Amino acid sequence: MKGTVIKAFRGYGFIQGEDGNTYHYKPVYEVGDQVEFEPAENEKGHEAINVRKEIGNGRAVCKV
Repeated sequence: MKGTVIKAFRGYGFIQGEDGNTYHYKPVYEVGDQVEFEPAENEKGHEAINVRKEIGNGRAVCKV
């Protein structure tokens, strides 16, 4: 799934997914970064796992 980083704090942040849900994730990228991720659920709600930052040609890099 694709999404955009909408908030970034000390050690965590939130991604707005293309499905309209907001996902918690670690580590933090910059607000506005375009990312790809796998949506998941945990005890606190939606979580983004395997977050990868996109580069100019749409490919994802920096898998964490």
